[in-house]
Amino acid sequence: MAQPTPCYNPDVSSFEVNHPLCHRACPTVGDLLRHADYDARPVLEAAVRLAGHRIRLQNQAEALRAEWSRTPWPVGYGQWELPPRVLLPEDLARGFLAAAPERVREVLFTNLECTSEAFDEAVACWQATLAQASSDVDSELQLHRPWARQFAWSLAHEPSLSTLQLLGHGTYMVFAEFPSMYNEGLITQGESEAHLLREVGEACAREGVSYQQVAPIIPRPYADRGHLAKFESMLAEGPGVMLVGEPGSGRRSLLRACQVRHRQGLGPTALQGFGFNIDRIYELPRLDGEVLCTPPELDDGCVFALVELGIAPICEQRKPSREWVMTLERGWEISGSGRAGRLVLGVTESQRSRLCQLIPQLRELPVLRLPRPSDFEVVVHWMCRVFELEDYAGGAVDLARMLWRLGRCSAEDFRNFDHLRSLGEPAPRHFIRGLKRAKTEPQKPWRGRLSTVLRRLEITPERLVEVFELERALFAPLT
Repeated sequence: MAQPTPCYNPDVSSFEVNHPLCHRACPTVGDLLRHADYDARPVLEAAVRLAGHRIRLQNQAEALRAEWSRTPWPVGYGQWELPPRVLLPEDLARGFLAAAPERVREVLFTNLECTSEAFDEAVACWQATLAQASSDVDSELQLHRPWARQFAWSLAHEPSLSTLQLLGHGTYMVFAEFPSMYNEGLITQGESEAHLLREVGEACAREGVSYQQVAPIIPRPYADRGHLAKFESMLAEGPGVMLVGEPGSGRRSLLRACQVRHRQGLGPTALQGFGFNIDRIYELPRLDGEVLCTPPELDDGCVFALVELGIAPICEQRKPSREWVMTLERGWEISGSGRAGRLVLGVTESQRSRLCQLIPQLRELPVLRLPRPSDFEVVVHWMCRVFELEDYAGGAVDLARMLWRLGRCSAEDFRNFDHLRSLGEPAPRHFIRGLKRAKTEPQKPWRGRLSTVLRRLEITPERLVEVFELERALFAPLT
């Protein structure tokens, strides 16, 4: 795959974000139709017609509600949530039931027993609804934002869409109520979805299709300030790297960014064909008498990276885990240059001292120190989590809400990425207007709350240019 275009301007930016979705617009229905193959197109057209029918019914219902609520009739019915007026996975599932029900059975219920009566009733229902729906296919209809990101990812790697891909992009979960085990109360809805995902994976294997193209997992963008190239250079030389930094310094994010580049074939050529494991092993180390049974990944010629797994049992316990100490000793023995494995340890300074005290040979492991990020760098890291924010918010997320929440949260929450969900709430209108004005009239001084928030986040006028550049690459426009 070609090197993605970085989403930064070298004249103004001090960071670089390389990601396949940088500057890539979310596809509309028309984009999907242009890329759909012969079998997928009728399903998409049926789904769009059914979505249009749903939206028209919603408009009628809201008009009736407005009529009921007019003075002097009673008011205060409370908030009435309706599905967004975009194409949803549920619409596509209904399109499958109306236009290609046998394809659903073939992919999802080859090995999983289906409740045939309920399935047949759903097929009849949506085929009848489709017959009543308008024949117009709105090619300008938008997709549900988090769902659209998945299709944007797929279309960036593969120019055509099949029915298997349409089922795989989260649509399969809509069918979770049809397996017999679910209807008999033997499994939960989440377990039913997991069974269906396994069926999608087996269909990929049968049809020779890449699983990542059918059920994509979009990696998080990474804002690189020069550490990535240095880290990859040290990995290529061997025997590994000791990533030293305090919590929040970006050790795991750096590793994940390197792992993504490695899987895309963009990493060091010396490591091509290697596995790349981050805190993931299939078997914990154990002692069989005096013989150590190590994780099999250690002997597979891979980049073996530990940030929490294995580090805490050694450094955070009164009595260090003997199994993990011996595992790291073994990891050091088999690491080296060329086709030898690489050992990467993501640790704090105190953990490094403890490890080197217990395993003196680890002092020879090259060290790359990651400084504590500034408040502005933390803002950039938060911006790189926009795809996750869209999942929480259920739609597009603008920059204003993120800056507003970050500027008002506590110092502890500001660097705690577990508080991601709270950033999905909208910002006040006055702050949105102020940020728009700062974008269109950069020569004018900031006023009021905008000035307070931006200065709290260490965003200078020059840095605001960088923020807007990253926003153009990854965010929805300001609204």
